[in-house]
Amino acid sequence: MIDESLIECLKDKNGKYDFNQLIEFMEASNIVFKDRTLKNAAGIATYECIYLDSSNFDFKIPDFMIYFIILHEMAHYKRLHKYGEAYFINESSNENYDNLFEHVIYEETLADRYASRVFYILHNK
Repeated sequence: MIDESLIECLKDKNGKYDFNQLIEFMEASNIVFKDRTLKNAAGIATYECIYLDSSNFDFKIPDFMIYFIILHEMAHYKRLHKYGEAYFINESSNENYDNLFEHVIYEETLADRYASRVFYILHNK
């Protein structure tokens, strides 16, 4: 399920990048996407859903980055479901900062790679 306000916002972006294809990809994922006001973020993945702030999608963020952010958050969501909340809470609570930073860098790099790969598959770019 995708909030209607997100669907409309993304449809308005359709042009150079195929946002209709992204909407289809989002719908096929069976992930819940909610349009909410976020402070200092365009998107956040939780175990229950992905929150996106479409108010940031107007003029603040370029279209290709909106596409990328959504795919990036989808990667985080999939990882949360693969390893479970307890694993990520444990890793994020690590008092050894070297291990904590390694975990964060690894997860962010993995999400970026997923987003890049899916973007390439959907756009051949």
